[in-house]
Amino acid sequence: MAYLIQEQTRLLKSVRIIKAFYESRLEGPLELLDQPPVPVTEGDLAFSGVVTSFGLWGFRSPKPLTPELRREMSEMCDSLLGGIEALETKRQELERMQLHLERALNGTTPDNVISLRRRNPFVVNSPRFGLTSNRRFTLKRDCLIEGPSVDEIRKMAMELHSQGTRVALVDYSELAIHQRQSISQLLGLGSITLFVSNIVGLSLYEQEILRHVILQDTSNRPLLMVGSTGAYSDLRGDERIDTELLALLAKTYVKLTRPFSEYKEQGLIHYFLDSLSESPT
Repeated sequence: MAYLIQEQTRLLKSVRIIKAFYESRLEGPLELLDQPPVPVTEGDLAFSGVVTSFGLWGFRSPKPLTPELRREMSEMCDSLLGGIEALETKRQELERMQLHLERALNGTTPDNVISLRRRNPFVVNSPRFGLTSNRRFTLKRDCLIEGPSVDEIRKMAMELHSQGTRVALVDYSELAIHQRQSISQLLGLGSITLFVSNIVGLSLYEQEILRHVILQDTSNRPLLMVGSTGAYSDLRGDERIDTELLALLAKTYVKLTRPFSEYKEQGLIHYFLDSLSESPT
């Protein structure tokens, strides 16, 4: 029950972020519906997957949605909310596996099975064996992620976010220009992860705004994960870079010297999570 309440709370926060984002785009209110409307109008947009099982049906706009906007909103909702079903399935699988292992370790295996030795319980929580604990990290530190490509940087940012408690990951480039250039608008996004694919692509003014965001308490503001395909040593001498922002981001510096897949397969993501977390293990 506690798990369901936690997931419902996280889901509701994500929905509210999407709602606020599109209200600014539409310059008007969106109504959050908890059940199918009768009749369904051209301004209604239904959520997909298992989201409706949490008591959230979709959005209602007072005016019709264009096909382009409807498609965009559907993709946004699927991207930010669609992971709920996958997480629930994974949780159930892990619980079944945990129960099976506990029975084996407690000697409740069938009589015709001879146990040679007890397996080290640590293996149950080892990412190298494809299993992870239920622990989620409370990420508190903004970071700079240096990698060979934006794609590799994005994979690392998404993995770090997925292990944390932030309600949603939002791509900075998807925000409207007035949001990117407003401290209050960015702070209003709340406890999300804000991903910037390449710091060099930001204007100095946008970098200054982000610097002011970082100086605020991290608990109720976006956590920044900023990428760079260039070396940190080169960034320090680049005239396009706000050196104060760079210094703040570099307090937690993730440098990808090998493919992201290797970090994940070998369970090295944990060390990066520890450096971003308020409670290292």
